[in-house]
Amino acid sequence: MRLTLGVKLTLTSTLLVAIVVAFLGYLHAANIREQHEAWAAERSATFREAAIGLAENSANVLAVSLSEHLQGTELDQLDFVVRQLVSQDARVVFVRLADQRGKILADSEHKVSAGSLAALPGSPAELVTPHEDEARVGDRRLLEVRRPILLTADPGQPVPAPIGVIVIGYDLTPLDAQIAELDRQQEEATRRSLGFSLKVGGLALLAGVLLSLLQALRYSRPIRRLAQTTARIAQGDLSARVAIRQNDEVGTLGDQFNHMADRVQQLLVETVAKAELEHELALAREIQMVLVPSPGTHNAPGLEVAGHYEPAAACGGDFWDLAALPRGRAAILIGDVTGHGVPASILTATAKGCIDTLRHVHGENIQVAETMRVLDRVIHEAGHGTFFMTAAAIVLDATQNALYYAAAAHPPGLLLRWTESGIKLSRLVARGNRLGDGEVSGFEARRIRVVKDDLLVWYTDGLTDAVDQEGRTYTARRLLATLSRIDQQAHPEEVVAHVVADLNAFRGGTPLEDDVTLVVGRVT
Repeated sequence: MRLTLGVKLTLTSTLLVAIVVAFLGYLHAANIREQHEAWAAERSATFREAAIGLAENSANVLAVSLSEHLQGTELDQLDFVVRQLVSQDARVVFVRLADQRGKILADSEHKVSAGSLAALPGSPAELVTPHEDEARVGDRRLLEVRRPILLTADPGQPVPAPIGVIVIGYDLTPLDAQIAELDRQQEEATRRSLGFSLKVGGLALLAGVLLSLLQALRYSRPIRRLAQTTARIAQGDLSARVAIRQNDEVGTLGDQFNHMADRVQQLLVETVAKAELEHELALAREIQMVLVPSPGTHNAPGLEVAGHYEPAAACGGDFWDLAALPRGRAAILIGDVTGHGVPASILTATAKGCIDTLRHVHGENIQVAETMRVLDRVIHEAGHGTFFMTAAAIVLDATQNALYYAAAAHPPGLLLRWTESGIKLSRLVARGNRLGDGEVSGFEARRIRVVKDDLLVWYTDGLTDAVDQEGRTYTARRLLATLSRIDQQAHPEEVVAHVVADLNAFRGGTPLEDDVTLVVGRVT
């Protein structure tokens, strides 16, 4: 059977009160017993002292008044003295007088004849030694006190000389009666104490049970309400709260419980909102991934292109685009919005939409510098002067082997050409401000000639600014060193894989701080 908390508290308190009451009753009874024993010991000591005092006084008196009789043969006077001692004190049962050799000269119990003197047990040396002993005669308990009778010393005698012995039999029956009376009084006192203890203990036990019951109800009810409220919350009722109006630990527990329930409800709401946001971010990421070409090799007039895009957050601010234009032309655009996350991804979608519109409107006549100017106005209006973008626009005219490019504060592109003397590296640098600055200054459009198998590389600064576990950056120098080890016949997709593998090995698992975009094209 499972006991409730209130029952456990009541039983525990009742048991504690019962133990305390029993202990107090035991102490009271022990005190009565100790008091009785002290009284009995005092009575016995008084009785013994009276008997010993009588024997010693009698010995002193006899030593003075009957010294001659004790040393002679006149026994009548001694017999008279012992009978007088017995008659004067009812507690004295017998008195015996003996000489220094132990011969009994007078006995209160029978007449002593001078012709036949009995002797006291013991040697003469033992007889003159003070001695007390208890003996039982019939139904009476006697205390025998023996004392030597000492003759007062003469000036030339160093110590008093024993001239006789007195033995007094003292009746202890009155003492036993007094002790029996004390025992009866003790039993009576113990019985009254037990009755009083039972009454007081019963009242204390009843009061303790009532108080413990009240306390048990006072604490078990709030705890039961806490358990019921917890069950309601577990069943999904997050609005359930417990009402406890107590200024103690239970009240504090109730307040903390309600606070915890509020936090749980708030956290669940936040969790739902976070889940919805993560779902929306996942959708935004899927949409953004559609804005960039899929992994793998893509073909356009005069170009084979492969790219790598890795956002630092759920949504990134980088993008790149490849489009085939009429009359043997191809266009590439790569951009990097400041920051990352949802605002940056929205701005990249805006830029992508602008590029698609320009391509459909101008077709093969699209110009890289004009593209930068249009994007600058669009980004400035969409970002309200708080978001900016670096970008590079490239148009390859395969019919003329000409590459046109413009840049807006973007890392310069790279052209790698294999010659008989080795790899020749050229930086595709073009002047231009960030997109979104809204400045009137123009964007420089530049033109170079390309030949078959030239390798073209564009990237965002998230690649060269990536850090390792010790905080060191990847740098453009390491990128150039990695590209210099590329085989001349490597496809763009292989080049991308080689650079990304080197970047990941350098990072060693360190999270990206910025989006990484890499675009590699080979002239066909």
